[in-house]
Amino acid sequence: MLVMMCGWQTTEEIGDPGNTCTWKQTPKNSGPSATIDFIVKKTGQKQIYHVGHSQDTLIAFAAFATNPQLAEKIKINFALAPIATAKYVTSVLRFTCYIDPQLFKMANKGTCQAYDWGSPSLNILHHNQLTPPLYHVEDVRVPTAMWSGGRDILVDPIDIKNLEPRVSNLIYHKKIPSYNHLDFMLGLDVYDQIDTEIIMMMNEAQ
Repeated sequence: MLVMMCGWQTTEEIGDPGNTCTWKQTPKNSGPSATIDFIVKKTGQKQIYHVGHSQDTLIAFAAFATNPQLAEKIKINFALAPIATAKYVTSVLRFTCYIDPQLFKMANKGTCQAYDWGSPSLNILHHNQLTPPLYHVEDVRVPTAMWSGGRDILVDPIDIKNLEPRVSNLIYHKKIPSYNHLDFMLGLDVYDQIDTEIIMMMNEAQ
């Protein structure tokens, strides 16, 4: 069983169909937790596999680091173009960080933290503390396999290099020199480069 949560929306059976899981939402809330709990309950499986791309890997890292009960339900976390920080993004996409103060802070500080709601009172409302909490990737105990691209202008190789030793249960990391950020979803050879390896790891984990 795979859980793909890249730009997903919750269904009516889980919650408001208009809800979209974004970084503004707390990763511990009804987004990933409700979806995974729903699938586990419906399938009767004790553990499932999680596949994420880009921002979803960020949400997954945060959720699994702060919710051990949720993390126990994941057999392997497959992270495509994984993001934990964006400090070394040098492309024109970095300028979009200036539009969103939260992205600006994460880009400049190189931190992985919850959404900053802009005031202590709002942060208390959403996080129960004055400032947004930091998420520690090191606390993720879920076995994690990663695939990164050499031509990815959003997930810089330096950020990936810094992320790699922080993933405490990293079981595999493949660097694909020719891949950009979208090739993980749309690449003509994605089946050979990634899909077959994911299927092989799933079969071996049975």
